Amino acid sequence: GWVHISAGQFHSCGIRVDGNATCWGDNSYLQSDVPLMHGVLWRSISAAHYHTCGVLIGGEAYCWGSGLYEATRVPEDVESWSSISAGRFHTCGVTAQGAMRCWGSNQDGALNHPESVHSWLSVDTGLFHSCGVDATLRGHCWGRGVYGVTVVPQMEFLGIVVP
Repeated sequence: GWVHISAGQFHSCGIRVDGNATCWGDNSYLQSDVPLMHGVLWRSISAAHYHTCGVLIGGEAYCWGSGLYEATRVPEDVESWSSISAGRFHTCGVTAQGAMRCWGSNQDGALNHPESVHSWLSVDTGLFHSCGVDATLRGHCWGRGVYGVTVVPQMEFLGIVVP
């Protein structure tokens, strides 16, 4: 069985219940070749267009596939990641300490996350934009804003009334 699956443009990846990762589909840029590391277990995996990234149970992050715009170059100064998300030509991740880091192509501002936010819970990347949730549960998006994709509705939870 599977515990996590991610759909990329022409390939998909998943993590099986035993913690091993597998990718299938297009492998033109080696984006489906999960690094062979003996005895490692995966926490998450993110299939994109030309590359794939994942986080091991221990917090180490790896990216593989096309290195175009250095989208697969995980920052070496981060010891532990809580999540990572691969976009078209960029990648963003949240460190174990809650910092946001983005790298690769900054086309349309895809790397320009709000500097005023100092603690993040999650991130997800698209073609030319990314979105994240901060520690106060507010949503933020940055990058190419076509069709309003970077305008996050700010809603407050009002509760549910059960008669």
